[in-house]
Amino acid sequence: MKAVGFVTKIMHDETTGRELAVVYVPTSPNPTSGYIEIVPLSDVVQTDWTIEEAMSFVMTGGNQRARTHPVQSRAGRYERAELAAGGLH
Repeated sequence: MKAVGFVTKIMHDETTGRELAVVYVPTSPNPTSGYIEIVPLSDVVQTDWTIEEAMSFVMTGGNQRARTHPVQSRAGRYERAELAAGGLH
């Protein structure tokens, strides 16, 4: 399973050495009632969606289709608040 979310921070797990992404996952139809997932950065899939496309997709329960689907994982190339999908597998 995948979810649309926004990477808000990248953390380093000192125990395992892995990079972790803090992902805010907005919920439908009210995106302010979302939740936070902490997932391995390698599991995050970057998209080419704009924030507006992602939020429209969430607020319409997936009825408003985004231009494309996420296609590849790009661990290590994320910046704050970058749009991402992933975390639930």
